[in-house]
Amino acid sequence: MNKKRLLALPIVCIVVAMLGVAVMASSATKGFKVEDGNGKDITNLFDGPSASSIDLSTVSGLQDKLSAVDKDVKVSDLKYVVGYDVTPKAALDTSVNPSPYKVTIFVDVAENEIAVLIHVDASGNVVLNVIKGKATEISGTVDSFSPFLVYKATVQKSAQTGEYAAPYIIMISVALVSCGAIFAIRAKKATK
Repeated sequence: MNKKRLLALPIVCIVVAMLGVAVMASSATKGFKVEDGNGKDITNLFDGPSASSIDLSTVSGLQDKLSAVDKDVKVSDLKYVVGYDVTPKAALDTSVNPSPYKVTIFVDVAENEIAVLIHVDASGNVVLNVIKGKATEISGTVDSFSPFLVYKATVQKSAQTGEYAAPYIIMISVALVSCGAIFAIRAKKATK
C-alpha cells in the first residue's frame, strides 16, 4: 500500500470530526407561532419583524426567576438570541379568535442552557418565562402583544470524563472503517 494514501487517513478523520462539531454547535432559530384561546394557529394574522434587545438590568424579578431554576446563573450571563415584535396585522375578532393567546418562539435550547422569554403585558408588567434544558421552543400565554425577546445562558457544569466522547468515537470509527475499505479495494485492484 502506498504511504501517501496512508497519510490521507488522518486528514479524512480530522475533516469528519470538524464537520461533526460544526453541526452539533449550530443553534437555529425558526420564527414564531401564535395560537388563539381555542388552540387555533392564527400566525398568518400577525407580523413579526425583528425586535431589539433590552437592558436586562432594568427587568425586575429576573434574577429571582433565574435563581429559582439555577442558583449559579446571573442576569449578566444572559445573551440575546432573537426577538420578534409580534403585532396583529388588523384588529382581531375576539369572537372568532378569543384570548388568551399563546405565542411560541422557536429556538433551540441545549441540555446545558437556560432560556428566558421576556414580554410586556397590556398593563406594562414584565412577564418572564424561564426554561432549563433541551427544548426547541419557548412560549408564553398573553392577552396583549409587544416584543417577545429570548435570551439564553449556559449553565456551567463540569463534564464527566468521557461524557461527550461517544459521538466522536463513532464518527472517527466510521471514517476509519470507510477509509480502510476504500484502501483495501484499491489495493486489491492494484495487485490484479
